[in-house]
Amino acid sequence: MAPIPSGTRVWRWGHWVSRPSSATPANDVPGLRFLEFNMCGSACNKGDVIGVVDELGQSIVEYRPDIVLLNEACLGQVDRLWDQLTLMGYRMSACFGATTGTSRCPGAEGERWYGNAVFTRGSGIGAPEMLVLPNRSAVAEQRSVISMAADLRGVRALISATHLSPRSKDQVCNRLQISEVARIQNEKASAGNIVVFGGDFNATPDQLQEIYVPGGRFQEVDYVDNEATYSTRKIDFIFLNVQKFSGLSGQTATSRFSDHRSLKGQATLRA
Repeated sequence: MAPIPSGTRVWRWGHWVSRPSSATPANDVPGLRFLEFNMCGSACNKGDVIGVVDELGQSIVEYRPDIVLLNEACLGQVDRLWDQLTLMGYRMSACFGATTGTSRCPGAEGERWYGNAVFTRGSGIGAPEMLVLPNRSAVAEQRSVISMAADLRGVRALISATHLSPRSKDQVCNRLQISEVARIQNEKASAGNIVVFGGDFNATPDQLQEIYVPGGRFQEVDYVDNEATYSTRKIDFIFLNVQKFSGLSGQTATSRFSDHRSLKGQATLRA
């Protein structure tokens, strides 16, 4: 299915509904699974829609996550991934938010955009939205958060993915972006929502104290081991709000096609 434009640089796939699910689950829901992956779709793969997409699709079908968060994904790669998952019988709803107008992704200018994406087993609710973060106006890639509401095992959840500026190149901008992401997500959690977000923060756990409890309202799925996701550093995360989730665990896996490792997580949704 061709992606449906939802805004200037926002697209969506799958099944979307207008009415939200129930507010809370009737019982605890164990075994929820999450996957975060910076697929390096432009820089490493130059927009190729075969290798990295096929590897990712197979990983999703084998791991069977409820939510998938992607970074550095070309629009064409996200489109083909949705098609491949559908053909393999693993239907998901998805949204994509472009962060740049120039890339190594092939196609016409609009098709060359790359950015972040969210995939979910449940129906999308309402419309996805892209929130722009603090950026340098002269920088081509304008960092943002792509967000959607979706059904998560029968309840409404707020899900989003982001990719922040490299700290090594612009520490000030990275710090401002972290603070804004923390503000946005902590406010969602404070309002009683079920919140799942993650991505490539280009920062290590000790630099995200306003997100982690007790400074924030979240815990990270792999907080016990903090396995490296890029070289020797952990910079990719899946955050769940502690009021709604328990039993968090995580592990990483290498990829032949990306300079990042994928991050997989599990948790129980509290009633």
